[in-house]
Amino acid sequence: MPLKKSRLLAAALGAAAMFAASGAGANLVYLPADNTLFQGSGLGAVNTVLTLTSPGSSSSETGAVFAVGAGLDTSGDALEGSSQFGLPSLGALGVTSTSDLRLILNATEPAGNSITVSALMLSFYDGLGATLASFSLASPVTLASTMTGIGQAGFVFGLDAAQAATATTLLGASTTTFANVRVGLAATLTDATGGPDTFFAGNAAQVAAIPEPSTYALMLAGLACIGFTVRRRMS
Repeated sequence: MPLKKSRLLAAALGAAAMFAASGAGANLVYLPADNTLFQGSGLGAVNTVLTLTSPGSSSSETGAVFAVGAGLDTSGDALEGSSQFGLPSLGALGVTSTSDLRLILNATEPAGNSITVSALMLSFYDGLGATLASFSLASPVTLASTMTGIGQAGFVFGLDAAQAATATTLLGASTTTFANVRVGLAATLTDATGGPDTFFAGNAAQVAAIPEPSTYALMLAGLACIGFTVRRRMS
């Protein structure tokens, strides 16, 4: 079999296996409370995992990025341009607990229209390409509106508490060190008429540790108030 056909067949089989493994249960969940942490993250400086775009006049896009040995491959409507796909390791993300791992969707829709995440599957791989664990979205999530412009929106998904504990146990039992575990993704988006729609991986613990601009403003206001009070007492 020619190399190109073999590569495409492996990609198709990999994506099919990922989706077939997605069963019932609220494994991956939508975390709207975390959305503001990752808004306006852009595209260039983040750990992009999967980028999709709807083919032709279609309003549905499906694709995956997955491990093939020590490398990676894509399937479906996944883009393979610079910074458009990858299998970041937990170590590269600074993730020390799967409960802190986040998948963030930057959806680019005309006029900020809605989009539906119909299927989403997170997979963990060892250095040889073996799947260590997979977790899926229990039911579709419709995002009523998206921000206009590429890299503006930040719709956040992550493992629920029970599945984060399960993932930690499964990854800890593998022969690959936790930091070297790689993160792959498969997704289907519907009502998708724009694009590119990009998923990147993030670390909630690191982002939460960075004060918001409003926090800095409050701190400065407090310091100014203290300075004013001290000056009045000295005068």
